[in-house]
Amino acid sequence: MSPVRVFVIDDSSVVRHILCRVIERSFSCTLVGSASSVESARGQIAVTLPDVITLDLVMPGCDGLGYLDETRERRPAIVVVSAATQTGSPETLRALAHGADACFDKGRIVSHAGLFIRTLAVAARSHVDRVPVRLRA
Repeated sequence: MSPVRVFVIDDSSVVRHILCRVIERSFSCTLVGSASSVESARGQIAVTLPDVITLDLVMPGCDGLGYLDETRERRPAIVVVSAATQTGSPETLRALAHGADACFDKGRIVSHAGLFIRTLAVAARSHVDRVPVRLRA
C-alpha cells in the first residue's frame, strides 16, 4: 500500500515543524507540503494533491472552520489539529459538524505520534466513504 500523502497547515512555525517531523519519520505517511495559512496552501494543495490535510482551527485570515466550509465537497480528508480539540470539546464537535474527518489534540502530537499517524491514515482511507473518524488519544 502506498504511503498517505499529507499536507500541513498551521500558522505556528514550531507546531508546523513538529507535525512535519512526526510525518516525515513515519513509514505510512509522506509529507507533500506545508503552509502557514490557508491562503498560501491553496495553490500548493492543487499541485501536490494530498490524501489528507492537517488543519489548525485558529489562524489569521481564513480560519480552519472557514476552510472546511468552503471546501466541503471538493477536498481531500482533513484532520483538524488544534489545542482546542480535546475529546468531546465544543470545538471538536463544531469541526466535525463543519466536515472535518477527524480531530486530534495538538498537545498530544509528540506523546501519541503513533496514534496521530494512524488517525491520518484512517481519515484518508475513510474519506472516500465520507465517514467521520473519532479516534481518541
